[in-house]
Amino acid sequence: MQLQFFSAAFLAVTSFYISTPAAAQDQPCVGETIITTAEVTTSYGAAYRVETYYRSPSEIAARFITETPALMVTEGPFVWTQTNDGAALGGEDERRFILGHQFHALAFDFDTIMTDVTERDDIPFQGELHAGRKGVYPQGGAAAVILGDDDKPVGLILSLPEETPIKVAYSDWRETASGRAAPYAATITHKGNTYSYRYDEISFSSGGREAFQNRYPAPPLEQVAEFRAGADKCPAANNE
Repeated sequence: MQLQFFSAAFLAVTSFYISTPAAAQDQPCVGETIITTAEVTTSYGAAYRVETYYRSPSEIAARFITETPALMVTEGPFVWTQTNDGAALGGEDERRFILGHQFHALAFDFDTIMTDVTERDDIPFQGELHAGRKGVYPQGGAAAVILGDDDKPVGLILSLPEETPIKVAYSDWRETASGRAAPYAATITHKGNTYSYRYDEISFSSGGREAFQNRYPAPPLEQVAEFRAGADKCPAANNE
């Protein structure tokens, strides 16, 4: 997983394959959604925009808006991507990548996303030991959420397979339109590079499968279309 923004050329040379059905997780008809948009600037001079959507570990998306835009979606047992070059299926590297950009979901929904979560009081972060929780990251690796004195998440550490640790520092806490406070800034460090996220949208709301599918229409991929057609139908009252 490369945190640095990739180009359409990266997607073109990636070996795509279908994730096994065992990788799918139950998708409730309705549940909390976290939607964010951010302007990103980097220490190496790049700037772009990122939109994210999270409802469950098996229903997430990340859209990168730049000169080579890319949409990456995890949907049940599948990962699919869409760029100017077309649509393609992805695999576990892309699945980890998409989830790894859900910085608010990873902070607020840590115990649901991770397994084997344990309380710790000795997590090193920014030169000090902090209290927090550690867990096993989906598809391999580990993660830790760092908690401040008021139990608000102040940081996140992702230790993923074959990667140097990715560290996230949260700041600029404000109340969202839903009345829930959230950090409107995040600074990510990885491999000597810094990524500064400034959020202009953070929403916590109730969303359903139909809302997700309307937001991200099915790509021209037969497997995804068949998956959607065969999925259990939700009661109309639970769809948005």
